[in-house]
This record gives sequence, structure tokens and C-alpha cells, in this order.
Amino acid sequence: MCFTKSNTKSAEENEIRKAEIEINKQYLDSDKRFAYNQNFVRFKDDSEWTLEERQKNFQNLMKWNKKEAKKRIKIDRQYLGFIENGQKILVIQFIDFSQAPYGLKDQLTKSWIGGWHGWFETNVRLKEYNMETKKVNSFGWPKL
Repeated sequence: MCFTKSNTKSAEENEIRKAEIEINKQYLDSDKRFAYNQNFVRFKDDSEWTLEERQKNFQNLMKWNKKEAKKRIKIDRQYLGFIENGQKILVIQFIDFSQAPYGLKDQLTKSWIGGWHGWFETNVRLKEYNMETKKVNSFGWPKL
């Protein structure tokens, strides 16, 4: 029997499909860990921020994160993989093109879409998935 790309999936594609299940399950939890870290751990010695203010900010972030987590199912994704310290890491870029002013959607399968400020801050999210530990984190924060 002859296998071609059209009638069989590659091992990498199967790995990504399995990872997608965990990414979908853990998406909101990774946001929760990040928000908790930002409000209660990273700046814990900042005396200008009261505990009440931290709690309110955390609750506001989680309201926003819950809305975003629901939207992510309809959002386009890009994947980038690398190996770090023997661990396979999959970077997932979630991009909401529903109000895209730059016409970048046609680049989705051609190149990694990058940018800063404005539209990119509110419509692009980066997560990382460690394929060995099966854990999702906000990109750049693997210890959370």
C-alpha cells in the first residue's frame, strides 16, 4: 500500500492534534496561573498595591480571560515547535482576524505573523505547550 500526504497524517500532525485536546482543556487555567502570578507573586512587595486592589484586578483579569477563552475556539492558530533542554515545546499563536486592519490572514499559512502594539496586543495571544509534561503556559512563563 502506498501512503501519501493526502491519505495519511504525519506523526507531527497527529502529535499536534493530541496536543490540541490538552491546549483546549488547559487554556483558561494557564491564564489563571499567569494572572495570579502577576497580581500576588511577581509584585508582592509593591506596597502601593493593596490586597483588595490585587484581588479586584485578578477578578477583572479573569472575567476578561473567560471571555477570551470562549472566543479562542473560533480563532485562527499558528504553530511553531522547538526543542529546549531535551523538551519538545509547541508555541501556539492565537490570532483573531475578525477585525484585522492589516490584511494578514492570507499570510497565516505562509509566515509567522508578528507585531506589537495596537491590534496585535488585543488580537494575538501566545501560549506554549510542553509536549513532554503536557502542560500549557503563557508563552515565556514555563514555570507557572
